[in-house]
Amino acid sequence: MDFQARYGYNYSQKNVLRGIKMTYVYSKDWTKEQIFDAANELVGKKLGEIDKTNWLEKRADKGRIGNMIQSDFFGIPANSIKGSDFVHHDIELKVTPVLKNKKNGIQF
Repeated sequence: MDFQARYGYNYSQKNVLRGIKMTYVYSKDWTKEQIFDAANELVGKKLGEIDKTNWLEKRADKGRIGNMIQSDFFGIPANSIKGSDFVHHDIELKVTPVLKNKKNGIQF
């Protein structure tokens, strides 16, 4: 059973009013199991499927893919604050670097 079937959606009201539906909105009520179940849904997805707020069109920087997943998938506001992204569970989101190269395409 996938995360959505087990736990349901929880959309951010602010983004719903703007017409943007984040996949989830992390809160203190989540369990570590729910965080990992949701993260497993990212396996096999294309970046464009996750990008709800045009992160891929923004200026390239080393953290934009992680920020996109953090904000558009988990509903956690992107920031540059040191510390856990999932603050109530002391879990830090880490993303494998993606390099877009004209000669070789995308590399990990």
